[in-house]
Parts: sequence; structure tokens; C-alpha cells
Amino acid sequence: MFAYAIYNIKEDKIVIYSDAQGEKSVYYFSDKDYFIISSTIESIIKFLKKYEINTSALKKYFCTRHFMPLTETCFKNINLLSNGKKLEFDLKKNNFKIYTYDNPSSWISKKKYEFYKSLKEDEMINYFEKALIKQLRLMVPKVSFGCIASGGIDSTLQAKLISNISNPKVNLSINHLGKDKIIGNKNYFDKYLYPRISVKKLSESKYIKNILEAYSIVSSPLHTHDLGGRVEIAKQFKKNNCKVFFSADGCDELFGGQQLYYKLFLRNKKIYNKNYSPYSTANYNEIFYRDFDIISYKRFLERNWHNVYKKYSFLKKKERNIQSSLFLDYFIQSINVSNRSNDLISCNYSIEPRNVFIQKKILKIIVNLPIKYKINFKAKKKMAQKYLLKKLFAKYYNENLIFKKEGFSGFPESLSKKLKNKDILFLKKLLYIDDIIFSKNRKYYDKKNYERDINWKLINSGIFLKNYIKNVKN
Repeated sequence: MFAYAIYNIKEDKIVIYSDAQGEKSVYYFSDKDYFIISSTIESIIKFLKKYEINTSALKKYFCTRHFMPLTETCFKNINLLSNGKKLEFDLKKNNFKIYTYDNPSSWISKKKYEFYKSLKEDEMINYFEKALIKQLRLMVPKVSFGCIASGGIDSTLQAKLISNISNPKVNLSINHLGKDKIIGNKNYFDKYLYPRISVKKLSESKYIKNILEAYSIVSSPLHTHDLGGRVEIAKQFKKNNCKVFFSADGCDELFGGQQLYYKLFLRNKKIYNKNYSPYSTANYNEIFYRDFDIISYKRFLERNWHNVYKKYSFLKKKERNIQSSLFLDYFIQSINVSNRSNDLISCNYSIEPRNVFIQKKILKIIVNLPIKYKINFKAKKKMAQKYLLKKLFAKYYNENLIFKKEGFSGFPESLSKKLKNKDILFLKKLLYIDDIIFSKNRKYYDKKNYERDINWKLINSGIFLKNYIKNVKN
């Protein structure tokens, strides 16, 4: 992972790169007076001492599952350099251009897919296992480090593979009290994993404290409500004098592990050239249906999905549809939600997050795996999702330790206490939202929890604005 800037003295140009898999963030500001590059939004704001809220970014949030910034931020003229991009600023001409130097869709390969398909299941498992171990040998640092080991498939598998290479200082899990059931079975892992999993309890009050801290770190609405746990993870690894820790974000999108995927993709749909996943699509309510920015945003996401769909042209229709959605769910949603927030929060505490599953060499394998190694509809339901990872997990642990997946943990509902009615009214006025937003959105993927999700977005955006409200221009 990388993000760097080079000053070319001879040509009087600054060239900035961001990594192709979207692990590091580059923010930039440009007007007639300044061109500013930074790894955080907050540093740009502190330098400028003034800003304007970008309502377009906030509106788009109400049309997607999570807060998912692509190129813009919640501040006017402060933008985000997308993954795989090069920004070239010409100091003589005082302008810049952005180029694509690496597009992950180019990693999709019929030749690799057919090779993986030709392998027997045991051969594919061994092939992937060796690739992970080879990559981890390059990634395990000589300084003190730790691993997240939640008891779930991805992080706990990675922690086991690492323990066979080196000795982490701590294997850590966060227990949101009353919500994290899997970690209650941590003792089952003791004979497999050393050091034993250390559990840090996170109460509702501590969660709120961490969440409020996260707003000042990410300088936006929270990408998702589990950031309170991420702040605690960074604090605990720092407390243990670790310089690096290993997490496993992205596997749910890459391997089809999200809870709704199985039911969503199991249905035999007649229209296959459409993205059915809610994670990389924009489904807007009636209040936004004429908004130009929202329509452009929706078309941007659809255009990206169709470009990937073309790349998977060698697949049968149903598999092609699923593979395209999983690809976009990682390279649009996961990059801009999990990767970005994880990096910003961890680096705020001088801790470097690493993740073997989203290394470029590993990603090039995953995006070309036959669908049966991601969502295997012929396997028993317990094993069906993230099939390859679960088979590898069972090899190192025990199939009995594969528990039912849990959703994101946290206490988001408790944040409503931090807002007053006038804060929500201001947000609605700013975005031209009225109470029609609470009417049932027929296009929304989870109609049962629609009102709950909208409430969270109002609270989340309201608290963000409250932190910056004094400088908002009328």
C-alpha cells in the first residue's frame, strides 16, 4: 500500500500517486491561491481556517448503504484521489490533470479463471494457502505487531497463518457488551492460537466516547457505525506498543460473505445485466429523483458495474452477474468505507494496518476465482458463503468453530442523545429534505429496516454538521 508525492524539479511538476487497491488516502485542495495535498481532511481545514459544506456529498449518503465518498468530500474544493490514480500538478501553468495508471478491472483474466477452474478443490485450497503464506512472509514486520482475531473466519484465519510465521505480541478482539456472541466462545480457540485471544470489553458509554473522537479523525459522517470499535482497536494496539496490526476487512465483499448475499443471489433473476447488490448502487427516494448530482452519481456507479460486467464476458450469465457485483462491492464500497476509515483511524494513533487478503497479488487471484469458491450454492448452508476461506479455516481450526455471521457491532442508537431536534431540522433544511424521506422507498433493499437506516443517517450527518456548524455559510 502506498500514497506518495514527487516534486520534479526539472519540469516544475508535482506528481501524486495512490495505490490501486485503495488502502491509503490522498486528499487535495485547489483554488486560485493554494494547491494542498494531505493524508487527512482535518489538516487542510486547519490550514485554510475556513470552509464550506458540500451538501452534494451528504445527499448522496442518503442514497447508499454506507457513507461512501468516491472523489468528493463533505467540504467544497477538498477532493479525494481515487485508487489507481496519478495526479500531475503543473506549477508553471497552475493546473492539474488526473490519469489512471492501474485499473483493477484489468486484473480480470479468462486464462486465470480457467486455470483455477481446472484445479481440483484440494489443489485450489493449497494453491491459495501457499499464496497467502508467501505474501504474509513479506508483510510480517520485525517490530512489535498484533492481530485482530475476532473468532470470525477472516481475521482468525489470518492470525493463525501469521502465528506459524512469527509471534504476534497480542491477538485482540473487541466485545461490544451484549452484542458480540461469537467472542463468547473464545476459549474454544485457545488450543489453536498463541498468544490466546485477549478480549477488550467495550461498553455503550465508551463506544460513544470513541465515536465522537472518530468524527474529528475522519472529518465526515462516519463511514459506518462500527468506527467506535475501530478506535478502541487502535488504542489497544498502541497501548501494547505495537507498530503494526493485521485486520481482514474486505473479505465479506470479495468472497460473498455479507448476510444478505445468499438469499439475494440465490433467486433466479431474469435480468442479469443489472447490479442487485445494495452496497455499490444508489437507490434514491422521491425527494432526490430530480437532483442532477444524485442522478450523475447513480449513473457513475451503473457505468462502473457494466464495465466490469463486460470484463467477465467469458462467464455464464448468473455467475457473471454475481462476480460483477462482488467486484464492485469491494472496489467501490469496501475501499471507500472499510479501508479508508480503518487507515485514517489507525494512522491517527501511529499504528499501521495491514491485511493480506487485499494485497494486489492476492486480489488478482480472488477476482478470478470460480464462484463456487465464494458462494457455493451446492454446499451446506453453513459453508456456502466464503467457501474457500471456510475450507482453509477448517484445515487449521475445526469446522465446529465456524459460527453464524454477526453484523457490525456497536450502539448507534445511543448517539441520538447527542443531538437536539433543531440539529436535525437544520440538516433537513440544508439538504432540502422533508418528512417524505420516511415514506417507504419501494427500491430500498431492506424495507423492514428502512426507517431505522434513515434515522441513523440523520443522526450521523447531524453530529458531523454539529462539529462544523459554526463555520457553515448561509
